[in-house]
Amino acid sequence: MMDALEKVEKELKKPLMRNDKKGMAVLLAEFDKINQKLGIRKEDLPKYEEQLELKIAKAQLEELKMDAVEAMETQRKRAREFDRDPNFYEIFRKMHVKKADDQFVDNKSQMIADLVEERVIAASQPVEGSMDFQPIDYDLIYLETIGGQKKQQVYGIGLKGVAFCSSSRASSSSVTAAVDEAVE
Repeated sequence: MMDALEKVEKELKKPLMRNDKKGMAVLLAEFDKINQKLGIRKEDLPKYEEQLELKIAKAQLEELKMDAVEAMETQRKRAREFDRDPNFYEIFRKMHVKKADDQFVDNKSQMIADLVEERVIAASQPVEGSMDFQPIDYDLIYLETIGGQKKQQVYGIGLKGVAFCSSSRASSSSVTAAVDEAVE
């Protein structure tokens, strides 16, 4: 089909534009010639399109299935490693700290870790006027530190962030409010 387009553009001596009715008619005629050589009738085209769309959908579904299986295996591995579901900050550290020297892979990762740790310390202080401590939600503190979700992703935590973004907990306003409440 690209050969047909190149052939038509060569005949026209200019790039083919969608609004060029004459050029598009020439291109469609060229497509008809190709289809005729291949033994494809014009009335069979919708059937072939449907079959192609079905094949594409099946391939996409298979890819999603593989991604889901990988995410579940990773989640099980992490849960075994921590003896519970790890929080976002633990996942972030696992993914951004070099095993060899226990250093962060880059300055941005180090900066995020420092900010999260500052917020955790602030949130772990007793409630003013009493000795009661509020439970710390590490996930919310991490999300607030990195600025919440962007484009249905959470920075730095891989597939766990995709799953979180699809849950109802992920709204940035609830994240901000909860972290502000925990930090105060």
